[in-house]
Amino acid sequence: MNSPITDRETWEKARIDLLNKEKALSKATEELAATRRALPKYPITTPYRFQSTEGEVTLSELFAKRSQLIVQHFMLAPGAAAGCPMCSFWADGYNPMIVHMNQRDISFVAVSRAPIHEIEAYRTRMGWSFTWVSSAETSFNRDFVVYPSEEAIAAG
Repeated sequence: MNSPITDRETWEKARIDLLNKEKALSKATEELAATRRALPKYPITTPYRFQSTEGEVTLSELFAKRSQLIVQHFMLAPGAAAGCPMCSFWADGYNPMIVHMNQRDISFVAVSRAPIHEIEAYRTRMGWSFTWVSSAETSFNRDFVVYPSEEAIAAG
């Protein structure tokens, strides 16, 4: 993108306009985070079972004896050669963050619909070591509204 060359006064006005938009975005992000934290809770009664490199693992086992669990829904579909580019970009930073989460009583897991052998092939290729499980044989992704229902897919 080629930006126009201008005088300092015009640049400064444009920069202040941008700064005001950045501040509004930061405020909106903070409000969204507060809304997320205020979401009501409900008991999960479905006995979700995921596939991991060690075999089957339950949702409660993913907590790894911590009181909180962050689940990152990583878009890696069955048969895909690679994960979502944005998911992959963010995943590059997961490994160093996990030690800090663990110190705050938080466990972290990525979940994808791809089978575990495809997840492992991609994880190895990318050099990641965070916990990543397959939800391929579960309704987990649909239940948490991160994958469309059959009706939504049929409707396009």
